[in-house]
Amino acid sequence: MKRLGVGSAWVCGHIAREGAPIGTGFRDPPVGAGDSGWHFLCQGGGEEPEGTQRPWSLPEVLAFEPSLQGLLESPVGTALVRDPQSPGQWLALQQGLP
Repeated sequence: MKRLGVGSAWVCGHIAREGAPIGTGFRDPPVGAGDSGWHFLCQGGGEEPEGTQRPWSLPEVLAFEPSLQGLLESPVGTALVRDPQSPGQWLALQQGLP
């Protein structure tokens, strides 16, 4: 099994400050050393105010949401959505990148 590196991900403020569950995630191309490209959002549906996202290490993300184990190695362009029929499962979608 491939070992997950200690990169960083951005999580919305509702997750970081309030412990809201992760509802979706997407992986963009990394912008620098240590950036995994992952962004995680809650299911609030509202717009995230500027400056409220927080960087978390990938191990922190997995400690918060263990059901993401094995999915964080998905390629750039992947979008994850929590399965509404089974909240502990994820639907992985491959998105086209420009």
